[in-house]
Amino acid sequence: MVAMDTLSDILDAHLVTIGNSVLTPKLLVILIASVVALIVVTRRLERWGTARVLARKDAQPGAVKALFQILRYVALIVGLIAIVQSVGIDLSAFVVVVGTFGIGIGLALQPLLTNFIGGLVLLVEQPLKVDDRIEIGKLNGRVIHIGARATNIRTNDNIDVIVPNSELVSSQIVNWSHGDRNVRLELPVGISYGSDPVRCAALLKDIAAAHDGILPEPAPDVLLERFDDSAIVLVLRVWTAAFLDRPRLLRSDLNFRIFAALRSQGFVVPFPQREVHVHMVPPAAAGR
Repeated sequence: MVAMDTLSDILDAHLVTIGNSVLTPKLLVILIASVVALIVVTRRLERWGTARVLARKDAQPGAVKALFQILRYVALIVGLIAIVQSVGIDLSAFVVVVGTFGIGIGLALQPLLTNFIGGLVLLVEQPLKVDDRIEIGKLNGRVIHIGARATNIRTNDNIDVIVPNSELVSSQIVNWSHGDRNVRLELPVGISYGSDPVRCAALLKDIAAAHDGILPEPAPDVLLERFDDSAIVLVLRVWTAAFLDRPRLLRSDLNFRIFAALRSQGFVVPFPQREVHVHMVPPAAAGR
């Protein structure tokens, strides 16, 4: 009994006074055990929720992990406050200190929080996904990874550009593969006024149909776009999915083939020409 009384006295001993509350070894043990249990439970819930969502085919790993990390941090903060209050510790003494500290932390972490929220918007609305081909400003590339703070975009030069999520949410984005990876390219072709545009249009369709990177459906077509000063401008329109990440390569390959076919078929590719008339002034008139 003496030992039990001694242990009880030790557990109930006053360690420190916090506001109107007294911290004892017993409360300290309960507090530590509760915090450890909270950390373990929230970590397991985070892993379980992440695994369940990632089982979906359309899930984005980076954004999903970021979402559950944020939810875990929120649960930790709320749970910690609940634990401290449940053991009887008065938090009123910390209100001013925590409030001041919280304002400073909030101002410092505002850009990070904005990017976190941007990541959540990307996860929920899904305006872009991994492997999508996008354009934002002068940047053109493929989405490699969507993280909690930023998104990795890889250009055709194999350069990774890190773009903050807040910029992706607030800026205008051109998504070439949103919902459908088929894209249409237009190639203008100028021929002389002495050429037959109908025969040239048929030739352009044959060139496009013979290319392995061009989709048969929708079929390539040709429009007579306009009449320029020195040329009739036709526009070859083709659809592709294989060259979504390399549209310039497809455009270049088709242009090479078109130029060679036009020359072999006798079509003239015009260029602007100007006539300069020189009037000679008689020497007698120049001396006046």
